[in-house]
Amino acid sequence: DSFVGLSSLENLDLSNFGISFVEAGAFNGLVNWRNLNLNSNNIIELESKTFNQTSMLQDLDLSSNKLERIN
Repeated sequence: DSFVGLSSLENLDLSNFGISFVEAGAFNGLVNWRNLNLNSNNIIELESKTFNQTSMLQDLDLSSNKLERIN
C-alpha cells in the first residue's frame, strides 16, 4: 500500500533501483496509471497477484531483469 493517495499518478519509473522482490498488491492504489518501468533491476520472481488491481496499466517494462517465474 505504498502508493495509496497517489491515485492520479499515470507513469512510474522504478528502473535501476536494485529491486529484487515485488510484493503482491504493492501497487494497490494506483488506479489510473498507464506505464510502469521496472527494467534493469534484479527481479527474479513475481507473485501472480502483483498487478491484480491495475486494470488501466498499458505498458509494463520488465526487461533486463532476471525473471525466472511468476507464481
